[in-house]
Amino acid sequence: MLRTAEVVEAWRQAQLAEIALRHGSSVDTAVVVPLVNDGLPCVALSYDRLALARSLASADEVVLAITTFAGTGPACTVRARAATSDDPTGAAFLRLGLLEQELAKHPPSRRRIDSLLLRREHWWLVPRVIVGFQQLNDGRQLTSADGIVAFAANRLDVAACSILDRATEQLRLHLPDAPPQVTAAPAVVLEHGADVPDLERPWYRRWRGLLTGVDLTVEDFEERAAADRPLRLLERWRQERAIERACRKGLREAGIR
Repeated sequence: MLRTAEVVEAWRQAQLAEIALRHGSSVDTAVVVPLVNDGLPCVALSYDRLALARSLASADEVVLAITTFAGTGPACTVRARAATSDDPTGAAFLRLGLLEQELAKHPPSRRRIDSLLLRREHWWLVPRVIVGFQQLNDGRQLTSADGIVAFAANRLDVAACSILDRATEQLRLHLPDAPPQVTAAPAVVLEHGADVPDLERPWYRRWRGLLTGVDLTVEDFEERAAADRPLRLLERWRQERAIERACRKGLREAGIR
């Protein structure tokens, strides 16, 4: 078991982190930039991720994980309760020091909102939904591995995993820590990464299905492929426009703009 302070420090040090959440028998995962507010983990989600913010607000269970980009801290998990707060002007994002933390960890944010002039140009990235994580408990250290598996048997749990066999319809997992003794539990396996240190080209692979022992029967697969070269100017422009459209859409859905 890890003390809460150790988990918070690992979250503070990590460049990227993972969140697992459960709604009933449905499990999902997300990758976030880990921030700290008032000594507790938090994230500041831009409005292109409004659906994630709402999902966290209504989740039955949430588990935070620090694995792939853990830095010098331990790979670990902790159970938490999420509380969301709309910040439509971005005032709290700036006032609480969350902007500075994000700029230090996330180069794409530095390129877009590292100055007053840039924040005016990219105004749609400044409004945030701030998600604070409270009631931290059950901190556990994980063995480093290629990814994580989040599963809901009696409760939501997260374990480190590597994939031994990537057959289309079934994954055979290696679980370096104690293997879960589950049968047909809803589960998600997540692998993710990015070009370090720029983080301009994040990638992920996510499998959903049923976990039995160390085997995942795959029901759904989604992927953002890893890029093998830097973005070209036109690709960067298209990426920028896509993020802007998604943020503006989220702001409209929230009734803000």
